[in-house]
Amino acid sequence: MAICAQLSRRWIALTMAIFALPLRAGVARAQGKPNIEIVPQIPRSRAVLSVAFSPDGTRVISGSADNTAKLWHTATGQYLRTFAGHLVEIRSLVFSPDGTRVLSGSQDRTVKLWDAATGQLLRTFVGHSDAVRSVAFSPDGAIVLSGSEDNTLKLWNAASGKLLRTFEGGPGKIWSVAFSPDGSRVLSGSTDKTLKLWDVASGRLLRTFVGHSDSVSFVVFSPDGNRVLSGSFDKTVKLWDVTTGALIP
Repeated sequence: MAICAQLSRRWIALTMAIFALPLRAGVARAQGKPNIEIVPQIPRSRAVLSVAFSPDGTRVISGSADNTAKLWHTATGQYLRTFAGHLVEIRSLVFSPDGTRVLSGSQDRTVKLWDAATGQLLRTFVGHSDAVRSVAFSPDGAIVLSGSEDNTLKLWNAASGKLLRTFEGGPGKIWSVAFSPDGSRVLSGSTDKTLKLWDVASGRLLRTFVGHSDSVSFVVFSPDGNRVLSGSFDKTVKLWDVTTGALIP
């Protein structure tokens, strides 16, 4: 527990530092305090449930309980456009790797693909039977991944909208999904307290990571793809070895 707590503190500090990086260019600085940065405030009318940076850090997008996503200029906080089309709150948002498209997952059970420059709805992916809690792009932007409270993950062709594969996640609702850096594997975090690693090509379950004592709310791969990080309602953050499935002390 001590190791997990220590890792949690370090990860929170690291995450805050990483998120602060794209805001450094162009933000206002306190008078006479060149090292203090004042970040623009971005207002929303309802609870904000998801946020994401564009790959170049110049734009941020927020998804809200008002059923819309809004795009803003990072440095100035200037409002750019609204993405409207979901019937219920937006739970997850992500930019495509090239920054030209936005993907959203909603409580209305759908995933939507948007043109980032115009706000135009490009495609709606329909197939989940419960709320979509997490969405992700493959590293090349060609495949869309969605995780749902219907206990499944789904892979979709981003260009055609065709359903490519369904992963049966087990007894728990899927709260978080992620692609490996090479796009060959996907990861899911679930209310069954586990993480699961899947092979994209075959759909085969490769490994289950067991160790949390409550729902897994967030999962992510390391940049080299050799480790995964998970956050849980058990108040811990855990680091795992992808090859063995073992906790890293």
